[in-house]
Amino acid sequence: MESGKMKFFDIDKGFGIIVRDKSKEEIYVHHSAINIDGYVTLTKGQRLSFDIVEGQHGKQAHNVKSLLLRA
Repeated sequence: MESGKMKFFDIDKGFGIIVRDKSKEEIYVHHSAINIDGYVTLTKGQRLSFDIVEGQHGKQAHNVKSLLLRA
């Protein structure tokens, strides 16, 4: 499982980019890969966990979940 931050998400087009924590690599994410109850959109800077799979156009995020910071 990888972790990273949401760079941007275009709700109209249904996709965005996550920046991996370890390598700073940008990973494509499609709305169908988001595994969050009541999902509507992802927000810039949101912390996420995800798997990486090889898609039609290269690496992409799969099984995307929100990471909540604990106090």
